[in-house]
Amino acid sequence: MRSCFTLFGWADSKSLFPGVLAAALRGIARLKILLDPPRPQAHQPATKQVAVKAAARKKMRMRGVVAAFGPGRVMVRIKDEIVQCWRSEVEKLLQGMTVLVVPETHHYHYLAYSQVVEGDKALEIGSDFGRCSVILARACGDAVGVDVMPERVAQAQATFGSPNLKFITLDCLKETEKLADIGRGRNKVFIDINGNRDLDAVLRCIRHVQERVRPQLIVVKSLRLTEKMARETFTEA
Repeated sequence: MRSCFTLFGWADSKSLFPGVLAAALRGIARLKILLDPPRPQAHQPATKQVAVKAAARKKMRMRGVVAAFGPGRVMVRIKDEIVQCWRSEVEKLLQGMTVLVVPETHHYHYLAYSQVVEGDKALEIGSDFGRCSVILARACGDAVGVDVMPERVAQAQATFGSPNLKFITLDCLKETEKLADIGRGRNKVFIDINGNRDLDAVLRCIRHVQERVRPQLIVVKSLRLTEKMARETFTEA
């Protein structure tokens, strides 16, 4: 099955927005490799968007980073050379689903503050006791937190539940139809299940969200996935 995301970026404390685009260009196609094992590819007609993605992958291999933004253009530094890309080309890469992975809780909370705005509808998977879900609800006014542990869901609901924030018990790896129902219309999804799940489970959760919810943005807190991303990106030949 063809991946339904366009862009993957890993972010550390020095590469959060606006620098997160630089991290995304470095890391593009990494998650595709993890989620989609190599297999025979059916021939598809070349399109301009495919060409743009190919160019971005080339930049990644050359350790391209965004240096500055200009009117209609993005300045990209590739090694010691500065080149220009049309902003429209970058926007094409950002169309559809964007997946960002961060290693630590404070990075995760930072993106909850900065990437969710009024009018969004947010979902947190792995809401635990509800602290990040509260941030999301305050930012957009409509958030749902889900967790596999009923006792934590009950405590979060008792502590933080409100008309614009509710908590529901859900195992996103097993109850995918329920995930689709809860996630319907939610355009920002935050995932923090790495505390008690292995890396494969995190990747499966991302896949279920992509296929069942199809949000504009997925933010994942996973130290293991961040380390794997960094290791594979910077050891790439």
